[in-house]
Amino acid sequence: MKNNFFITGMGRSGTTLLEKLLCNHNELSVLSQPIPLLFVDIKKRFLNTLGIDKYYVLNDSINNEDYNLEEFIAFLKTFKYKTGEIHRIFEKMTTFSGQLTSVDYSNFDNTERSFLELFLKVNRENAHNINAKYFGSKEILCEEFMPHFIANGIKVLIIVRDPRDVLTSVNYPNSTKFLGEKKPSLFVLRSWRKSIDFIKAYQHNSDLIYLKYEDLILKTEETLNKVTEFLGVGKFPVNHFKDGILNQKGEIWKSNTSSNVNSVKISSQSIGSYKTKLSKSEIAYTEAICYKEMSYFNYKTTITMEDRAEIIKSFKDKDIPVQVELPKNYSSLLENISLEISRFLK
Repeated sequence: MKNNFFITGMGRSGTTLLEKLLCNHNELSVLSQPIPLLFVDIKKRFLNTLGIDKYYVLNDSINNEDYNLEEFIAFLKTFKYKTGEIHRIFEKMTTFSGQLTSVDYSNFDNTERSFLELFLKVNRENAHNINAKYFGSKEILCEEFMPHFIANGIKVLIIVRDPRDVLTSVNYPNSTKFLGEKKPSLFVLRSWRKSIDFIKAYQHNSDLIYLKYEDLILKTEETLNKVTEFLGVGKFPVNHFKDGILNQKGEIWKSNTSSNVNSVKISSQSIGSYKTKLSKSEIAYTEAICYKEMSYFNYKTTITMEDRAEIIKSFKDKDIPVQVELPKNYSSLLENISLEISRFLK
């Protein structure tokens, strides 16, 4: 299954920027979130076989205690969707705000299909560049699908961003709330750590490349050269994006950054935005929760290792709206405090 690829990462980490840059390459076709609910649906079906029923199914760690990753991969290999099920899922996506690319599913026949077969079919049959050498798409929070893709020869690109800026973008956007209402800090940061866990587990695989958002912004040409080499396509021409970035329709793309929705060019203004938007306690808490992972990716912190436990114990979120799916005090629940402290005491 060569000539296929997948982009993922934590929401608000630069997945869309990477996708939009790559869709400007004449040898690539990249769809933006064409089948988000298919990823959710098959993960829910798997968890249901274990008697697990939860709302957020894509936010668990590689080291979660609910299931074994190998069991999930085995499920992806063997499960087949019936035609009626496929149509119901795809019809539901037509009114789902998280689907950013409309998909034509009218030509799906009565053949039962696996998750992977649907993924490949959608990317090929809805390609914005039918002459592409590589066909792919982007979905967020889908790192647990990486091993299945890699095992089937599908190249995976994953991007990470400073967790302080991610938390800022999720909880304090200037305009559009891309990931919904404000969420407990720990919930957001655990989702961020998920990317790092999977990168560390699969970083030596030749079908995986990981990037930093900051490098994509500040060293665009150098970073994109690494990506094109990874995919086996030609380099972008020098200064290819000096007049802006085009979307899949060939129109100037206005960045979906939460700090400036009018940006049409690559801008560094979103780097370090946390400094003026997060409180001191939120910054310290983020660094405490993500200390090892930030160090791994060379994100500088303002706290010491010894500070972490006290910061985690004393932190409390403010102004979290009531949500059925998450308790307002999620970050300060005693069980979560104990779990977080135990991570660096082992």
